Amino acid sequence: MLEIDQITIITGIIILALTLGTSLLNPYLFKVRIPKLPKRGKGYTRRKEMDVQSEDADKQTDVQVDLLNRKGKDQPVSIIITAHDEKAELERNLPLFLYQDYDADFQVIVVAESHESDTEYVLKKLKKQFGDRFYYTLIPDTSRYMSRKKLQITLGVKAAKYDWILLTTPTCHPDSSSWLKCASKYRTGQSNLVLGVTNYDSKASSYQRFEHIFTALSIVYQAKHGIPYRTNMPYICFRKNEFLKKEGFRNNLELIRGEFDFLVNKYAKEEGTEVTLDPRSWLTEEAPTDKTWCDLHLCYCATKKKLKHTIRPRLISAFYLLFFHASILADIFSMVWGGITSKWIIFGIGFIALMISLSVRWMAGRLAIRPYDNTIPTILLPFYELSLSWHTLYYKLRYLNTDKYDFTCHKL
Repeated sequence: MLEIDQITIITGIIILALTLGTSLLNPYLFKVRIPKLPKRGKGYTRRKEMDVQSEDADKQTDVQVDLLNRKGKDQPVSIIITAHDEKAELERNLPLFLYQDYDADFQVIVVAESHESDTEYVLKKLKKQFGDRFYYTLIPDTSRYMSRKKLQITLGVKAAKYDWILLTTPTCHPDSSSWLKCASKYRTGQSNLVLGVTNYDSKASSYQRFEHIFTALSIVYQAKHGIPYRTNMPYICFRKNEFLKKEGFRNNLELIRGEFDFLVNKYAKEEGTEVTLDPRSWLTEEAPTDKTWCDLHLCYCATKKKLKHTIRPRLISAFYLLFFHASILADIFSMVWGGITSKWIIFGIGFIALMISLSVRWMAGRLAIRPYDNTIPTILLPFYELSLSWHTLYYKLRYLNTDKYDFTCHKL
């Protein structure tokens, strides 16, 4: 016989309150709407999708983008790519940046290391092929005890002919010849910085693609609501004059990496930051190696201490994950306790609450993640989300056990 005593009532109320709370405090609900592209049919490829001109996608972009489209004017832009031992990536991806159907003038600048003879050979070959549209320079080996990546960016900015700078890496590439035109819609007279969106290619694991997009969801939402503070995607646009006027990377030169985070953190304005929401303006990023993936997390552990306006978004993200963990653990505990003590009502409440929590995560997660990547298995989304905390803890512990000089230019 099923008995409803005081313990059953109290337990049921707690479980249902946690379930309701975790359903409402859902990070997937705080997302920015992505314009829809034509439906993917049989024989779909990413390149085919990006080449299709969709009137529906244009109608769903924001007002500023639509106004700029009607004007039909592209702005000159300098694309800067910094390279370090990435000959193969440059040879594979650089021509895709140079073959762009763009109404205004643009240039591609590559800043590489002077000791990389193979890389220099590739750059010389591309220079002969593309002429004035392509420019490259090399930083000397004597440039020691400073962030070589930040030095590369600074040299590239100074060499740029145009005020708008588009900064990315050799591991990224556009998927169509109309990419630059689509991205130009966000470089308006009112904006001073544009956050670009990148997606990992199919060689990345589903967890890597999930974490990349899950992190981006919060960053994009914060940027669109007036709190741009960082980016996890190596693709941004900023203005040369502002960069030089504010002395580039001054105040964070001691750290070797974190260049994209620092640029957004220093130069992004509440009312002047745009995000490339049109999927045709995104870049595809090659899957990171295990070492690169680890380095990304360890470097962020070092750089986040120097970033402004990060406390609030970090606390919000931590609270959402903590609440989700608490709800799932409470559901599982009530089921185990109910089964051991034969309190089947408590067992049933725990089971129903668990199914509700997971179902809400599945549905909301699918709606939020799918516009970026529809290949991530929906059923794994809540489990990937739960594992984020443990991955974060793992990298924090690894960072605490590393030599902090590995992340700093300590002889500056």
